[in-house]
Amino acid sequence: TLAREIIQNTRISSLLEDSGKRPAIDMQALRLILVQLSQLVIDLPEIQEVNLRTILADAGGAVVLDARISIASTASAGEERLSIRPYPKYLEEHAELPSGLRLLLRPIRPEDEPSHQRFVEKLSAEDLRMRFMGFVHEFSHSQLAQLTQIDYDREMAFIGCALEDGARKETLGVVRCFFDPDNISAEFAIVVRSDLKSRGLGTLLMDKMIRYCRQRGLKELTAFALRENTGMHALAKKFGFRMESDPEDPEITILKLEMPPAKNE
Repeated sequence: TLAREIIQNTRISSLLEDSGKRPAIDMQALRLILVQLSQLVIDLPEIQEVNLRTILADAGGAVVLDARISIASTASAGEERLSIRPYPKYLEEHAELPSGLRLLLRPIRPEDEPSHQRFVEKLSAEDLRMRFMGFVHEFSHSQLAQLTQIDYDREMAFIGCALEDGARKETLGVVRCFFDPDNISAEFAIVVRSDLKSRGLGTLLMDKMIRYCRQRGLKELTAFALRENTGMHALAKKFGFRMESDPEDPEITILKLEMPPAKNE
């Protein structure tokens, strides 16, 4: 998804389309080169510079004809050297609701924008108000992009996807956390599709986020909820959150969970 947007934002993108005189370039092959190049830089920290001098692309595919790579020894390795953290696939896990519905719990990805749009459309006006503490009518493309194209080091969003015959079907719920720069505390929010409330999905998502925050070494998890949001209050009580009244707004309840280090740390 991001590779496609990079290509579309270039001045020559229109030249790669079907012109009537020649067929369109195989865009999937061109996008794959960008993705593979990114993976190469992730896997080999010694790479200092890559110059793909000539790429031959037509309707039949794409191939790099000439390339130059500069390397140097480095002491840095791993994801911490990268400006933007790659998709953390290791955080994916399977789960099952009491009803028997099989789920995949995983970090959100840029290509989830269409399914996230459908997910939002299936939320009732009341659930949207509870989540965003105000009336929300619709989300623009830029707003959905902000929700799905995240920097995994500064925030995290786990979604629950229904599985059918082992394939991803649709988004059923999402829990999101924003971390402070010092990685001490985070603010979270959670919402489950309106027709699936009270079936255990919120519990699964909340448990996964708490486990992830403990793994990151966070000390406190916080949320702000309307006083009338009884579902959120019940979920918070289940996980041991402390509840306080917001001194600046009597209609808001502050939910706080202190997270001491795990016993094996």
